[in-house]
Parts: sequence; structure tokens; C-alpha cells
Amino acid sequence: MKWEKLTHTVVSQIIEICCVIILVIMGYFIWDTISVEHSAKVDDYVRDLRPTFDDSTTQVDLSALQEINPDVVGWLTIDDTNIDYPILQGDPDYTYLNRDIEGNRSLTGSIYISFNSNRYFEDDYTIIYGHHMQGGVMFGALDYYEDETYLNEHSTGTLITENKIYDLYVQALIYTDAYNDIYRNVDNEHLNAFVNSDEYEIHTGNIDISDKTLLLSTCGPYGSTDRIILILNMEER
Repeated sequence: MKWEKLTHTVVSQIIEICCVIILVIMGYFIWDTISVEHSAKVDDYVRDLRPTFDDSTTQVDLSALQEINPDVVGWLTIDDTNIDYPILQGDPDYTYLNRDIEGNRSLTGSIYISFNSNRYFEDDYTIIYGHHMQGGVMFGALDYYEDETYLNEHSTGTLITENKIYDLYVQALIYTDAYNDIYRNVDNEHLNAFVNSDEYEIHTGNIDISDKTLLLSTCGPYGSTDRIILILNMEER
């Protein structure tokens, strides 16, 4: 009986310890998720420096943001979504993959354009890169565009650059891979060739390329080379 009682006590203690460990691990993951999602949001003081404009304005001033970091080249907003961020451009290309606007290390990084892209967004098309984060922050927000209704109801936005303002119009959400030539060119010849190829899958929307196009690119859910792209037309104000 004593042996059975001792065994029962030991087993109970082990179960209690395991429960505590599980609770600690669950608590850590919850804390980590909240921390990552929080760090993906633009600090209030940065958002307060977001350039403002009205219908009569065609010029904006990014100097306040560039005092924080001269690598700021614009601001991207997609109306009524979480996509509302300053755009960075660093050398080398992936400088801001894991750095915030102040250049500090950050798991969520910043949204950014390639070093080879025109900083004034004057290429035929420009790709903006961002992490695929949970909770609809950063370019994790592109997941919502898998719903056709959502795409139709969240189809406008604004791109503010150093010398122009562009109105944005969402065209389609597509799936492709990181090896596609679309990531290595900036002209409409290659973009149209891509659109007319079978190298991608349209998930929602329809593609109608304009003179200037913006592509928001993030990692896909099925493999390290999968990519999700939201295609938007740009119209200068």
C-alpha cells in the first residue's frame, strides 16, 4: 500500500509539473504573438509624421520622416486596411527585411523597395516587399484579399512619394514563386509577358495593367519560394 501511495503521489506531482510547463509554454507563445503583432504596428510618433494632403495637393513633404531615416522614400496606404506604412529603401536590398524605420533590429522589419528600384516610383512597375505576419499586420493583410468581396470593398489606396501622389486601384491577388522574372525587371514588356503567361494563378480579381503598376509581395503559405502578390494600378494626381 505504501508503495502504491508513493507511486500515486509521484505521478500526481509529475502531472502537476507538466501542466505548469504547458501553461508556461502557452503563455510564452501568446506573449510572443502579441509582441510580434505590436512591433509590426507603426509607432504613434511615426504615424503622426505621415504626410497629409487634400484633393488640391499634388506635393507632399517627407522631410520629417527622412530626419528619422533618410532611407524613407514614401508612404503606402490601402484604404480601410492595416496597410498604412512608411516605405524604406536600403543598400543592400534586404537592409529593412528585419529592421524598423530607425534601423533597429526587428522581427517584423519594414516594407521596402529594392535598391535597384527608382526611389521616385518612376519605373513601369515597382515591387514593395513586406513580411507575411499573423493578425493582418504588415503584408499578412494580403490574406484578406483571398475573398472576392473583400477585394471589391477594399480596392483603393494612396502612394505618397517624394515628388508625386498616386491613387491606387487594386486589380488582383495572385500566387507565383520567387524565381519568376517579374522580380528581376521593372518594365511593362516583362510585366505584360508575365500577365500573359501561365506562371501564376489568379486567386481573386482581374488584371488590367496600366502605365504604372505597384506590386505588393510577400511570402506564400506553402513553401519558402511561394509568393503572394497584390497588383495595383497607379494613377498620378
